[in-house]
Amino acid sequence: MHPHETKDQFIELRAKGWSYHRIAQHLNISTSTAHIWAGEFSTEIQKLRAIELEAIQERVLASYEQDLSYLAEELKRVQQVLRERDYGYVDTPQLYWYQGALMARIDKKCAPIEISAAPNSDNSKSNKIEQNRTPLPGGLLA
Repeated sequence: MHPHETKDQFIELRAKGWSYHRIAQHLNISTSTAHIWAGEFSTEIQKLRAIELEAIQERVLASYEQDLSYLAEELKRVQQVLRERDYGYVDTPQLYWYQGALMARIDKKCAPIEISAAPNSDNSKSNKIEQNRTPLPGGLLA
């Protein structure tokens, strides 16, 4: 019989992605015991993996927010320069491309927002507005 601490260590190491062979060597157990424990403690291993993944996501979230803020600031700068351009410059198409690329990157970072119509509302007006919007460079609609 193995001590409870050994089983707890197995769960932690398996949740970290260690192989059965590596865990068996580290804990001085047989590889077959590691396989048996993996089935026996699969729920605990999955829960611990989820907790560790959540901790990683929390650490990354700060950089995610910083990235999104940076992209938004860059987009504002590019749009400001485009507003000031007289369109005689050769680099204007490149700025339009950059604007579109920034907007695409922001779209990838933002979750889609679905707005459902209120019950008994008339959507015909919003449909007409959507149909009359003109596509602009960079994927925007006017």
